[in-house]
Amino acid sequence: MKKLIAGALFVYLLIYVIPLGLRPIALIDEARYGEIPREMIAEGDWVSPRLNGLRYFEKPVLGYWMNAASMQLFGQNGFAIRLPSALAVGGTALLVFFLLRRATFSTGIALLGAAMQVTFAEVCVVGVTSVLDSMLTFFVTGMLTFFYLAYRSESVGWRVLHLLFCGVFAWLSFMTKGFLAFAVPVIAVVPFLLWQKDWKRLFTMPWIPLVTVALLILPWALAIHQREPDFWSYFFWEEHINRFVPESLSQPLHESAFWKDLLGEKVINRLVVRETQHEEPFWFFIPIMLGGAIPWVFALPAAFKGLFVTRKGEPLIRFAICWFVFPFLFFSASSGKLGTYILPCYPPLAILGGWGLCKYFGLGVRKAFNVGAWIMAGLFALVAVGLLVNYVTGWPEVVYQPSEWMKFALLLAGLCWLAGCAAAAARRPDYRAKLVLFALTPVLVLASAHVALPARLAVTESAQDFLRRHRERTEPALVAANKYLAHSACFFLERDDLYLFDSRGEFEYGLSYPDAQHRLMTVDGFDAMVRDPNRDKPLILLLDHEHYLEREEYFKTHEPSFVEVDGKLMILQYD
Repeated sequence: MKKLIAGALFVYLLIYVIPLGLRPIALIDEARYGEIPREMIAEGDWVSPRLNGLRYFEKPVLGYWMNAASMQLFGQNGFAIRLPSALAVGGTALLVFFLLRRATFSTGIALLGAAMQVTFAEVCVVGVTSVLDSMLTFFVTGMLTFFYLAYRSESVGWRVLHLLFCGVFAWLSFMTKGFLAFAVPVIAVVPFLLWQKDWKRLFTMPWIPLVTVALLILPWALAIHQREPDFWSYFFWEEHINRFVPESLSQPLHESAFWKDLLGEKVINRLVVRETQHEEPFWFFIPIMLGGAIPWVFALPAAFKGLFVTRKGEPLIRFAICWFVFPFLFFSASSGKLGTYILPCYPPLAILGGWGLCKYFGLGVRKAFNVGAWIMAGLFALVAVGLLVNYVTGWPEVVYQPSEWMKFALLLAGLCWLAGCAAAAARRPDYRAKLVLFALTPVLVLASAHVALPARLAVTESAQDFLRRHRERTEPALVAANKYLAHSACFFLERDDLYLFDSRGEFEYGLSYPDAQHRLMTVDGFDAMVRDPNRDKPLILLLDHEHYLEREEYFKTHEPSFVEVDGKLMILQYD
């Protein structure tokens, strides 16, 4: 068991920590979560988040604080801004381990659940990216873990202590992503207590966490209200109500004189602005969940068979079912959907899967697991063969260029390892060896994916090299960038005074303030600045090539002194 734990720690470091700095920082999302902490450090303002010097109130501050702390330790780089997300995945796995160990008294079951959590494909992809979802998942998992421990505690002292920790994790969750942090626990806990026929606890258990979270939130809540009085109005209505309330409900509010009088015209108008929404069908998360649960999705039929023989009424099984099903339905029903929203559904899936698989093998059967492993081995073997044929023949179109042969070799090796381990897991008679081999199937693919994807299939794009190459050129200049490049330009040029050229994007709210409206540079404003005889600095414009083509006729009338195109990225200089 000690060797297994040491091996699990090594695999975690190999997948989540060692490769963090290998990829360039991605446009928009990663640059945003690097730039806001950078500006906090530079300005010493830890209360009011700002992006390009403009108010940015989409999230509270804890995620930015964590990235800022990491940047102060490791520098302004990709490793630093991704490390908190990667550590959050490890923390979530430890909580899964802890819950299963307390419920089953089996280190093996607990270790399997934790291994599943860190090797789910979507958990890994998000966990090595600088976004807030992995941190939120960790804190929500902590909240639910300590609630469950309080529910199961027979000692009043331990129950109170666990509820206090539940409140602390609730505070951390809120400070990371706001009121959404309370939605997942509530819609998981209420059905669970009703299922347990213990509904009276709905009126007794929440008080300690609620008081704890309220007291912990209060200092920052008052500070941000004093600094920015409009924060809570925008944050509540736009980032919560508008994001999750269907348009079919918000439109009648807009047409109702009663609600306009009660809430105000400004609030009602926010309920029908849907430019930032991600409208998707109800079933949107089903294929994401199936794909995101690779490789363990192929073992879930065996796990579910094992769960059927588990003691009926086992509280943790019921709790994990409610934790998985009801948040999944909630996110599916919401008007705005992003693939990362369902990340909190993976810990209960790991709990159910780890427990179910061990119970399944305890029955002395192997067939369902072996069939799943063979299907996975065959599927990824076909993918490897198809990739090899494509590389040799270029049919139907070239994926890897000849110069990318090392990337191709890495990905091919990872796919062969995956298929080989799955086949070996199906063949081995001992269930411990089966589970270890199956857990190792995705390791090489996940560890090498940072550098192995071909340029044309890269999931994210980066302006890192492009902007660093032109940093000296921009230092003495006035700089304008469109919404596509603004986040990265701020981060890599270390500036918070960029003009937003011909686009607002997520800067729209910050630009709405009177003291920031001059930062929006229209085409006419750009024209006036180019022609301004009193301008004493060069003017530099950063934008993507598609945006340039939309305004190509205009740019033809303004000949730049310098222009460079690098893929989709462009820089134009006017002396």
